[in-house]
Amino acid sequence: MTMLQKSLESKKHISKESNSDINKLLVLEEARKIGLLVPDFFLAEDTNEVVLNDTIIKTIAGNPMIDNLNSKTDGIMYTTTIQDYEHNDFFITFFQDKIEKDYEIRSFYLNRKIWSMAIFSQNDEKTKTDFRRYNLERPNRNVRYNLPEDIEKKMQLLMLKLDLNCGSFDFIKNGDHYYFLEINTVGQFLGLSHICNYSLEKEIAEYL
Repeated sequence: MTMLQKSLESKKHISKESNSDINKLLVLEEARKIGLLVPDFFLAEDTNEVVLNDTIIKTIAGNPMIDNLNSKTDGIMYTTTIQDYEHNDFFITFFQDKIEKDYEIRSFYLNRKIWSMAIFSQNDEKTKTDFRRYNLERPNRNVRYNLPEDIEKKMQLLMLKLDLNCGSFDFIKNGDHYYFLEINTVGQFLGLSHICNYSLEKEIAEYL
């Protein structure tokens, strides 16, 4: 840690630059240890062990953007269902069991407080696998949501173990089960705040 980082992190803050790039695999293992359900996953450089249509592929770290100099749009790596075998080896990649969902849940966490939103993305083929493939003509229905108390307690414990005080959680609801997917340590909250009228900007300002 640099002197500048140490100085800034000694002040009241939202998350820390020094641990903002958390290892996704370690997060998933910690989540399992405290009792959150996590879809089975593995790393591979081929598709030999992939079950077609029941396995998804997603980024192993962050959410990289690809600048398209020849277009006004940028590229983003979406969660995708594997439907065909790849006959050539590739760079080691993150694979995970596909969980059929009733709906998705995005939760914003700030200093042990949690605000959640249910995203009914499964009703649209465009957003069924990844709600970020927004259908601007027919947007998903999004509503306020209350996670079970035991799930929220496990979220708080996970954040304490990771030494984070802010972030956005992603879950999938399947029947009576809540499957934890990942934490965005940047803590994306604007969409959730606006749609659900949570006034998270005010919460953040008051915390700081």
